[in-house]
Amino acid sequence: MPWNYIKHYLPKDCNQILLKRRKRVITEYCLHRNATLDTLERLVEWCQVVGFDWKYLECNSIYINQDVLEYIVKRCPVDQDHPFLTEAMGQACRYGYFSTVKLIDSIKGVQLDLEAMKTAMDNACSNGFIDIVKYLHKHRTEGCTTYAMDNAARDGHLNIVKFLHLNRTEGCSKDNILYNAASNGHLDIVKFLYKHRTEEYSCYALDQASRRGFIDVVKYLHFNRTEGATHALDWAAECGHTDVVNFLHEHRTEGATTNAIDHASREGFIDIVKYLHEHRSEGASTDAMDWAAGNGHIEIVKFLSEHRTEGATTRAMDWAAECGRLEVIKFLHEHRTEGATTEAMDMAAENGHIEVVKFLFENRSEGCSESIMDSPARNGDIEMLTYLVETVKAECRSYTLEESLFSGKSLDTFYYLYDHFKEQSDIWTPEVMDRAAEFGHIEIVNLLSDHRTEGATTDAMNSAVANGHLEVVKFLHFNRSEGCTLRVIDYASYLGSLEMISFLVFNVLNKEEYEYDQEELLLKVSDKGHYDIVKWMLEQQFRDTLGEESIKRVIKEIKLHKRYGDHFEVRQLLKNHLKQIQDTNNQE
Repeated sequence: MPWNYIKHYLPKDCNQILLKRRKRVITEYCLHRNATLDTLERLVEWCQVVGFDWKYLECNSIYINQDVLEYIVKRCPVDQDHPFLTEAMGQACRYGYFSTVKLIDSIKGVQLDLEAMKTAMDNACSNGFIDIVKYLHKHRTEGCTTYAMDNAARDGHLNIVKFLHLNRTEGCSKDNILYNAASNGHLDIVKFLYKHRTEEYSCYALDQASRRGFIDVVKYLHFNRTEGATHALDWAAECGHTDVVNFLHEHRTEGATTNAIDHASREGFIDIVKYLHEHRSEGASTDAMDWAAGNGHIEIVKFLSEHRTEGATTRAMDWAAECGRLEVIKFLHEHRTEGATTEAMDMAAENGHIEVVKFLFENRSEGCSESIMDSPARNGDIEMLTYLVETVKAECRSYTLEESLFSGKSLDTFYYLYDHFKEQSDIWTPEVMDRAAEFGHIEIVNLLSDHRTEGATTDAMNSAVANGHLEVVKFLHFNRSEGCTLRVIDYASYLGSLEMISFLVFNVLNKEEYEYDQEELLLKVSDKGHYDIVKWMLEQQFRDTLGEESIKRVIKEIKLHKRYGDHFEVRQLLKNHLKQIQDTNNQE
């Protein structure tokens, strides 16, 4: 972000912005991925900031540009164990900032955290920065952990694996290193480990190499190692590695399980399904056809139906219907006897598969459940809803009405249901108006209020406040008698709308039945950082009712609650108001 762009958004007088805010903003800029040193230097000059928000940097330094990081390091107070310098060294090792590593190491008197430095060297190894690894080995004493060699093997850095093997004593972990290299296809590292390391490794290396399809690694491990395998054939079949499946079948004795055909069927690998059927004896389970049907693999469904005896379950048609696999459904209907459940039509309706719903209704006897209209109502699927009401003769429920108010597409579904079921009094409950209020549907709230007698509950106004629907809140207040609860204070405080807060304070919370704590309300909006609301409360609404002790308590509480998104301006506003009160009290 060039300075010529940023400067137009800054006031000429930096003192118009609190010093703490300026320091925080400069610090946040340092963390931006597109930050540049030139812009940072100009910002610091404009801002008249000395130093950074070190605590914020320490806790949020995920990535800092190298030039910017070195600029910050040079200005970091050289405390004996300044935590930011440890974090900076970690970043330098993670991202390959060799000059930054040397810069931090050259600072006299600084002590870096032991465990963090081990992690730093681990990360340099993991990311292949051999120069940094050699430098840390030569100039630092913290060392690394077994993760260094493990992760270098995982990420294919043979030169680092060799260096660590020849120069370090931490070694590697027997459970991870060969597994890491094999599962990522690094045959050169697998060979190096075999020739130069003496650890006993686990059998999962061959398993993972098979799963990932690294046939050369599989062959090498087979001919040179003795750890064996466990799920190798199953996993190779699941992932579609035909050459690995063939090799394991011909050369290994661990065999497979029913998962091999089951999972290959699920993933659509028909050649592997056929190969396993012809060459292996483990067989399959009903999962094979069920999963193949759900995923639309019609050729596998046909093959399993014609050549295997395990069959399927009702899940086959249910899942096919859920995913809109009409061709599969027709095949199952014509050639299989397992049938389906009401889930088939329900899930097809939920996912908008109208042709599937029509086929099931016209050709099957399972039918649907009483909840079939809920999801189409929520989804705004008027075509599906119309078919279900007029052809299937599905019933509407109270929950269906509520669901229709969730639709972000249109309210056509609600009006359709209202027109067709308005005389069915048992489904119209107060919760319908509650939901309409929650989602800001003022016209429906008005309709229900004028034409129905069920009313609402206090949830109506509560949820309207929580979601910022001021017009709904006003309508409910002036036209309904249900009111709200004191929870609206929490909702309005979180929302941060001055207009909403002021309406509630002047029109709702001023009634005798609402005894609320003004100090608590001020604390809530202050803790959320709502500057305009705090200013309004202090200068207008609560100016004469909140005293010195109340303001002190609020300041103390938000300081205890503060996170690294501190609301500097709000805190300063409270401090200024407290000083005004104290000055007035002293004059008196």
